[in-house]
Amino acid sequence: MSQPFTTPITVSKRKLAIAVLAAALIAAMVAGIAMRGHAPAAPPPPAASALTVAVVQPRHARWAESIDVSGAIAPWQEASIRSLLTGERLTRVEVDVGSVVKRGQLLARYDTTMLKAVAAQSAAALAQAQASAQQARTNESRALQMNDSGGISKQDLLQYRTTAQVTKAQEDAARAQLQARMIDLQNASILAPDDGTISARTATLGSVAPVGQELFRLIRQDRLQWQAEVTAAEVASVRIGQPIVLLLPDNTLARGTVGRIAPSLDPQSRVALIYADLEPGSHARAGMYTGGRIVLGESNALVIPASALAMHDGRNNVAVVVDRDGIERVSLREVTTGRREGNAVEVVHGLAGTERIVGNGAGLLNEGDLVTLASAPALLAEKEKSGMRQ
Repeated sequence: MSQPFTTPITVSKRKLAIAVLAAALIAAMVAGIAMRGHAPAAPPPPAASALTVAVVQPRHARWAESIDVSGAIAPWQEASIRSLLTGERLTRVEVDVGSVVKRGQLLARYDTTMLKAVAAQSAAALAQAQASAQQARTNESRALQMNDSGGISKQDLLQYRTTAQVTKAQEDAARAQLQARMIDLQNASILAPDDGTISARTATLGSVAPVGQELFRLIRQDRLQWQAEVTAAEVASVRIGQPIVLLLPDNTLARGTVGRIAPSLDPQSRVALIYADLEPGSHARAGMYTGGRIVLGESNALVIPASALAMHDGRNNVAVVVDRDGIERVSLREVTTGRREGNAVEVVHGLAGTERIVGNGAGLLNEGDLVTLASAPALLAEKEKSGMRQ
């Protein structure tokens, strides 16, 4: 069988077609790469927005160092005014609970009719005893004169002397009896032993009180004291003369000073009592039980606004603003707090005092948040608002 005959011209045309096709393919690939190179780039992710904050710096201050304790308010001294008579009826009661009295003021009075009669009887008995004693002294004087001349026996002289001594004793007894009756008359008037306020009254008009029965109780000089209960560790730092401040139930304050310190602790409760004398003019009343503060002295404190604190994971934190390559970011710092005074709080541990911290809104920030510092007018406005809140 014969083979197909191919001329040289036909082969040359076929190679030319293949070369053209390859060139077209290469051109298409180059065009595609060029188009991809000129395609617009993808937009960058949007930058995180920054929160504008006002920063403050911790300040150093001298704050009072104190201990907070509780205790009862009681009278400094309370006088018990009792009956000194028996069998007599009260005819006058001049005061009641809450009455302010002066020393020597009449509080109540017993019926004196019988007392006056008994006193008059005693006065008559004294006069009779005085007459008898005078007669006995006269007889004794005569007997002594007669004894010088030998006109009287020694036995009779002794009798006159004995009679004179007996009548003198009877005179003295009658005088003492009259004095007792006069004291009863004085005791019929119940007088205030000191300035103060009547805190209790059991005296009733018309009643017959036995000797020793309490009629009134008097808060002497209206002086009150706070009996604070302190532990063994606390009592070591308390000194006489230290000031105290009480917060009363009506949210008013009472002030005073430590006057006495108990020498021993109660064996049951293991606490010691501090007796602080309260200044007059407060709303303190005997019988109140209230908390107070014993001011021990002053010490340095690193202070920040209470609004700068925020709770994170159950701990107090502040938002410290730090500069990282020219960008202000938040660094949360755990702090330990101490004393509080109004809207300020002491930082015991966690700050050096040179940091810039967010003054308000730290609870809205997280670690590494981007922030922008408020301008000077904004800071001034923030301070003015803080001053108005205080």
